[in-house]
Amino acid sequence: MKETLKSIGSFALGICILVGAIFLIAMFVMGGVWLSEHVYPWLVLIASLAFWITLLIFVPLALFGRTRSFAGGGIYIASFIFGLTLWVWSLLISYTLWGIVSVAFGMILMGGGVVPIAILASLFHGLWSTFGGLVLLTAVTFGSRFLGLYIARKADDPGVAVNDAFSAASDSYDIANDAIESYSTRANHHFAIIIARYDLDKTNDADAYDERVAVFTGPADFAPYTEAYLDAHTAAMETLATAFDRLTAAFADFNPANNLYASAAALYKASSDRYTYAANAYSKAASCAMTSALKGNIQAAKDEFEVGLLEDRAAHAADVLTAKSKAAAFKAKAAENAANAKVLERKARVAETKAQGFVAKAQDAEAKAEEAIRTRQ
Repeated sequence: MKETLKSIGSFALGICILVGAIFLIAMFVMGGVWLSEHVYPWLVLIASLAFWITLLIFVPLALFGRTRSFAGGGIYIASFIFGLTLWVWSLLISYTLWGIVSVAFGMILMGGGVVPIAILASLFHGLWSTFGGLVLLTAVTFGSRFLGLYIARKADDPGVAVNDAFSAASDSYDIANDAIESYSTRANHHFAIIIARYDLDKTNDADAYDERVAVFTGPADFAPYTEAYLDAHTAAMETLATAFDRLTAAFADFNPANNLYASAAALYKASSDRYTYAANAYSKAASCAMTSALKGNIQAAKDEFEVGLLEDRAAHAADVLTAKSKAAAFKAKAAENAANAKVLERKARVAETKAQGFVAKAQDAEAKAEEAIRTRQ
């Protein structure tokens, strides 16, 4: 495709030179005014059509593998239409502002000097809109030409698109992994503290407990899980899972014959290991949340008993109104805490189910990554 575009480019350049010569002769014979009134508007119309066709048809088609080659060629050809329009416009501006000498000087520079001369002429005459238009059209001309060549190169080598897609997916995964790292760390720490506390209840060895939890210095590591925090961790884990799915799909498109397959397999394996770490940490977070919820349920039962005591005491208190008010306030707070514990328990159970799916996906991905590495060896 690249060689075809070179041939097309040479042909298009030859056409542009021929048309440019015709325009130049017409300007000398008929005059610049006649050229700007009768010929140039048609060229502007053609360039406008080429621009909208490029933007609305060729660019979308470049997103699909089967039409990418066609789109690259179309954008590349359109760039010569933009270039011809730019050159004729520059020819007219140079001729109008600085006369035939500037045009002759521009033609000495293989014709290409007409454009910078027109830009300078519009700049020195303070024609800012013209100056901006020339610069913009120059950018469109060369930008579309390089874009067409780039798209054609991707069409010639499908591996380039696969490599780019995998690289982009890997970058997105890294961002998602960084976002969940603090949640994973706290889950691992909090889970370790729960296990240490469980062992303390069995052995009553306070020194051993203190030694095991001494490495955890963050107050958040010891704080009970809340509904809001579990929701935040769940959202981060789901984002990571989505990013990992995209990475898995991008890796699946790799051909083992691709020269980057081995490094891609190694990167995918490392990413799978990180995903497994995050999935296991989320599983621990679900257990931590369940532990906090169950403790909340126990406290709710204690509070319910305490409410009964307060209400019984209030009935026999000297200041009945004050005692009943205190009992009512405690009862309302206890009911709120009990409701929160039930909600946390429900969400913890949902999180446990999700965690099983995340861990299963991680194990499957690790197996595929190891198989890919063995295939390449």
